[in-house]
Amino acid sequence: MNSTDSLLSLIKIFRKWFKSILILCSIAVIAAVIISLTLDNYYKSTTIFYAASSDLAKPAPIGGFEINIDYYGRDEDIDRLLSIANSGELANTLIEEFNLAEHYEIKTETAKGKFKVNEHFRKLFSAQKNKFDAIEISVEDKDPELSRKIANRARDVINEIAQRTIKRSQSLQIEKFKSNITRKTIDLDSLTRKIEREKSKYGIFDTEYQGQALTEALASATNKSQIAAIEKQIQDFTKGVSRVVVLEQEQREFGLQLSLDKERYKQLLSAKQSDYNAIHLIESAETPLVKSRPKRSILVLSVALISLFFSLLVAVVVEKYKSVNWNEVK
Repeated sequence: MNSTDSLLSLIKIFRKWFKSILILCSIAVIAAVIISLTLDNYYKSTTIFYAASSDLAKPAPIGGFEINIDYYGRDEDIDRLLSIANSGELANTLIEEFNLAEHYEIKTETAKGKFKVNEHFRKLFSAQKNKFDAIEISVEDKDPELSRKIANRARDVINEIAQRTIKRSQSLQIEKFKSNITRKTIDLDSLTRKIEREKSKYGIFDTEYQGQALTEALASATNKSQIAAIEKQIQDFTKGVSRVVVLEQEQREFGLQLSLDKERYKQLLSAKQSDYNAIHLIESAETPLVKSRPKRSILVLSVALISLFFSLLVAVVVEKYKSVNWNEVK
């Protein structure tokens, strides 16, 4: 049988079963219309923002050097915000603040009830990166005003959690620098006392000019006792000056490093106390005026097409079944 004969046979079957197919499709469409009318309207509200670079939370480098700062976040900054957006902390915060268990009419006396509330919320909540690398937070709800409030609050909570994460890292750095400063201060004091002991031991008060002064004093000495005393001072000075010079150089380097650590510590404290936004807001969520779902016309049309397809399929199967000579088959 060629394609034309097959098409003609299908048309014949359709004409023969036309009334039955019409009745079945009509029943399906009427049922779809009734069901779609009973479905609640949901409204979607969306807020859009970019991730801010974590560089904005870092203090400027010491010494006045200029650095290139990225104001917009890189992939890792975007991924961090998306992880926060899909975290249990955000979901639990929003569920508690907006009393969504009562709003969704779900009892939370049991662990299963709490799970259902969380699951229902996640079905209505969406956080994703769009094609422009911005983050979109969307919330659906039967109440359009509530969807707006939840979306904007979700954005703010994401910002708060991201700020807290950055400031926690800053606190760890601050404690580290504070500990280093305390230890280095103790070491510097110990080094200073050691230098004082060495100077006292060898009679050194000035490593730069004392040698020259002793040489001039020796040249101008007139009696043996003065000469002997000055030679003894020169001998002691020569023996200890190299040790004192090395210790003083170490003291200067140690003091310089301690000063840099103290300056860095102050900058970290200032950075922690300053305002830092983890996001760049592009668009706040607005109260939606048009429902996002259900698409009743699409639902009814889909049901009509599906019922038509299956009705035709059943008609073809029945006709083919009738055309089979079962006696010959047996």
